[in-house]
Order: sequence, then structure tokens, then C-alpha cells
Amino acid sequence: MKRFLTAALLLAALLAGTGCTNMSRTQQAIVSGAMLGAAGGAGMAMIAGGAATTSIVAGAVMGGLGGGILTSQNAGYQ
Repeated sequence: MKRFLTAALLLAALLAGTGCTNMSRTQQAIVSGAMLGAAGGAGMAMIAGGAATTSIVAGAVMGGLGGGILTSQNAGYQ
């Protein structure tokens, strides 16, 4: 299961990283936040022994929201 989870995260990071060239700054922050959140959720699931899928999805959602909110708040400070 750990190998599958690691492979899925690496594939998602690869796919997310290749499609960011035509994105706005806010969209890039949302994708980056979601990826970091998913990685954090996976790490927490491995440490705490919880449900990996739920932790990854929750981390991705929270990371994406955080990236979008922080970038929209700092939009005037480019």
C-alpha cells in the first residue's frame, strides 16, 4: 500500500508540475498548495495510522484553499 501511495503522489506531482506554464499566479498557488497539502495528509496518515485516502483528499482541499486565499490576499504586493 505504501508503494502505491508513493507512486500516486509522484505521478500527481509530475502531472501538476507539467501543466503550470499557462496558469495565473493564483492558479499556481492553488495547485502548489493542494500538492503540499496532499503530501502532508499522506505523511500524517502514515504517522497516525489513519485512512490514507481521506487524509490525502482533506490535505489537498485545505492546501488548495490556503494557497488560493493567501495569493488573493497578497495580490496587490506583486
